Amino acid sequence: MKTVLFAFSLLFALHNLNAQNKGAELVTDRPDQTESAKIVPTKSLQIETGAVIEWSDADNKSININSTLLRYGMADNFELRFGFGRSVDISSLNSGNTKDYYWLPIDCGFKVFISEQQGWIPRTAFLGNLSYRLNNGNNGFDADYINPSFRFTFANELAGPVSLGYNIGVHWDDVESKDRLKASLYFSFAAGISISDQLGYFAEIYGDFSDDQPNPFLFDTGITHLIRPNFQLDFSGGIRLNNNAPRGFISAGFSWLIPK
Repeated sequence: MKTVLFAFSLLFALHNLNAQNKGAELVTDRPDQTESAKIVPTKSLQIETGAVIEWSDADNKSININSTLLRYGMADNFELRFGFGRSVDISSLNSGNTKDYYWLPIDCGFKVFISEQQGWIPRTAFLGNLSYRLNNGNNGFDADYINPSFRFTFANELAGPVSLGYNIGVHWDDVESKDRLKASLYFSFAAGISISDQLGYFAEIYGDFSDDQPNPFLFDTGITHLIRPNFQLDFSGGIRLNNNAPRGFISAGFSWLIPK
């Protein structure tokens, strides 16, 4: 019953917000891995959330029950970002399945718009982030698990309904040791097609480069459905391109722009 009431409340809110949000453009950072080069409108809140099922092998999978990104427009060229989520690892053993629940890292960051597209020079933005990994053993924070990252985000609008998005950046992780962070170069490249005013399709490759860590490479693809000018559903899935990455994943979620 609570689920039904929540669904009706959400639809009612979307109907009212639609009338207030005619001029705002919904540009999301999900479901692909390539972050957009646009900023959330000033004094507007954008909620991007969803669930992911990821298979590492035939007997093990993880489910991100809820992975949420909150984006708030502070100015025309600046937004604040806050991410969090909950996940569970499931392993299949002879004695049955085991489940391990834990909190995903908390992300605090920002995005700065740099320039619009000029010919073949892409629209550009810069994204900085700090990731705080929760110490799930005692439900507290472990200060040793603070991982910084940054990336430049680029976008080109091509002729017709085709667009390109691509990111390059660096993230530091404490994969094996708390004593020092290890840097990895991150890249992503996505091509998008507007099938109609409401439907969009994308295909993407992404991965990491590092001298002393396995380099995972993946391919994913998906669709988006704009239900309202400020509300979008998405569905996507991906597979690994080498053995250093998880076998594959599927994902579904929504994005909701709440105007000022």
